[in-house]
Amino acid sequence: MSVAAAQRRWERGDHLAPPPTLPVLAITVLAASEMRARTNIAKTNYYLPLAEALTPEEPASVRESVHTSLSGLAFAPVVDMWKRISAWLAERNGELGISTIPDNPGHWTRIGYPLSQTLLRRSDRAALSRLFGRLNLKQAGVPGPESLLTRLQLWVTGRSQGFSQTFLRAVADPDLRDLIKPLVHDLATSWDGKVVTPEGLRRLDIRLTVQPTRRLSWWSIPAVADAPNDVLKGAADGHEFTAAITHTVGDKYYKLTGLPAITPGLLTTGFSAKGATSLAEFRPSDLLVFIADPNAGGWISVDVLRPYEEYIFAARKGLEDDVKAALDLAADRDFRKINESASHQFLRGYVLFDRVSFSDRTRHNDALSLLQLKSAGTLQFGDALQARLVGGLPLLGEVSKNTYLAGGEPDLELPSSETARPVLVAVDGQYQPFQVSMFSIPLNVVSHDIGAHKVETDEGDSLEFHVVEGVGADATPTGVGSLGWADGELGPTSSGSICGAATGSAPTPDVILAWRTAKMTWLISHAGRAQAITPPKAPAFLGDNASTCFEVHRGAGAWLVQKFQTRWDVVPLKASEPEFGQLTPDDLAFWRAAPRSVQDQPELWQRYVDAWERARGH
Repeated sequence: MSVAAAQRRWERGDHLAPPPTLPVLAITVLAASEMRARTNIAKTNYYLPLAEALTPEEPASVRESVHTSLSGLAFAPVVDMWKRISAWLAERNGELGISTIPDNPGHWTRIGYPLSQTLLRRSDRAALSRLFGRLNLKQAGVPGPESLLTRLQLWVTGRSQGFSQTFLRAVADPDLRDLIKPLVHDLATSWDGKVVTPEGLRRLDIRLTVQPTRRLSWWSIPAVADAPNDVLKGAADGHEFTAAITHTVGDKYYKLTGLPAITPGLLTTGFSAKGATSLAEFRPSDLLVFIADPNAGGWISVDVLRPYEEYIFAARKGLEDDVKAALDLAADRDFRKINESASHQFLRGYVLFDRVSFSDRTRHNDALSLLQLKSAGTLQFGDALQARLVGGLPLLGEVSKNTYLAGGEPDLELPSSETARPVLVAVDGQYQPFQVSMFSIPLNVVSHDIGAHKVETDEGDSLEFHVVEGVGADATPTGVGSLGWADGELGPTSSGSICGAATGSAPTPDVILAWRTAKMTWLISHAGRAQAITPPKAPAFLGDNASTCFEVHRGAGAWLVQKFQTRWDVVPLKASEPEFGQLTPDDLAFWRAAPRSVQDQPELWQRYVDAWERARGH
């Protein structure tokens, strides 16, 4: 029976089975793959490898005859076969997956259908999920096909981001844009919000966290929504390990046990660990960049640099001169090199620079590009992959998303890359050229007019915002309470008073209050280290009204311990399981006294006491 006859018979049936043309379509994909792999065949000459696939054992004369026929009208019915199987997949409502067959293959009117099936591998789909996560498509929405492809091209500029070479060549090939564009857009539209590996595992980033002042370093893994607790297994420095990750609702990071010790070899080679549902990975780099994160309890490694933020740079020993030269050229002048003997204690093999920030638009591009080429291939400069409004003085957030006070208009952040590039930006239809870098464009220098404004770029972005003079002189802002200051007295508010705000349920504060009256105060880490602290002096201008308390940041440790005349108090700073390491004589002196003296011990504190007992061999 011919393929055409089998197809007609299938059309009269219930369509539960796939169309009988699948073997034919498979051969056309095989030929497309062969065409993409060969370098001695023009990309438009698809029919030669197809003729070879159809006549593998026939003489050359037969193969040439088939080639001639396919180049004419013989291939035309195959186009209808591709359209029919795409329609059949749509009839199944996603039961068998999403069709990646283009509705319109552009100028590839015939061979575009099989060729489209060779451009996207499973690993490419997983890499695209990372891009979709960076773009926050679930909340921000999916941009148009052309705009999405522009973001993809920016994301892979200078780095593969995990995509196959076939996919990267297609992204860079003007002739294949019409094929890649609908594939990527359809996958973005149907994305379920999960960043996965090619095997379907949730991807987790292992990051390094350091605390230079206390000369500590440890691993951290940012929490991922809907990713369950897991047991991970891997190998590092030639040794196998088993690690557990657990998550408490509201925490920004997983609780970790069992990850390998931090060594110079591990930082330069990287490692990964796989579980039942997750794959965690630490990607190595000759240049590690850290930013302060109170939720992590220290400075955590990142792969994105943003202007005006403060960073710590850690350069692998031997590359510190290149890094310093780039910082001398591009960074603000108050950066400094950390004493090498200090950094050696917690980050061996690296030289540290702290107080690093970038605020000069004219100097950063060349220096940072050089820095990336020499020592930080995974580092990105600016994380804007889609245009957005940032900063400004927003008003009326309860009724309007993008309303700003006049003079406090937002900045426009555009998709950015390592080097500056020209872009046209229109505000209310008036275009102006800008050089795009990792710095945003201040819109308050473009327009101060009251009312609605529309911002458009020549890359297809469109944003709107509204400018108002205020909320009205006679208006009481939402949330203002009834108690305030008037003429130096605290009482019911009146016109012109400085009012308090009704805040509702209070969030967990970032600081707690400690007593100045304590005889001794310590900060205790999850590793059992005890750091004695001295309360800061009370502000002199407060006189006798000075507070009897001082603030302690929750990120400073796991516990606050204070000794009074007749009692010891312990206050939890953050929930962290004990992992006792090597203790100093001062640490030992603290633990010999504290467990016997603390009254009303919290349950978690008792675990620290138990850890101390195990550490000293009891």
